[in-house]
Amino acid sequence: METPQIIMLGTGNAVVTRCYNTCFIIKDRSSMLLVDAGGGNGILQQLEKADIRLGDIHDMFITHAHTDHILG
Repeated sequence: METPQIIMLGTGNAVVTRCYNTCFIIKDRSSMLLVDAGGGNGILQQLEKADIRLGDIHDMFITHAHTDHILG
């Protein structure tokens, strides 16, 4: 059994300037779950840096409806 991985895509708060808003991927052998999406289209750049294709994300979980978690 493979241990799931947590891949951090962003660790910043709502007004970050140098790192992306909080979001991460939980990955196991057969699926990827995106937790939050950050605050804008920077999520695409973060996914590219992590070598993750958008089409490989199977599910998404939003922790709450603040713009720095849902606009990505």
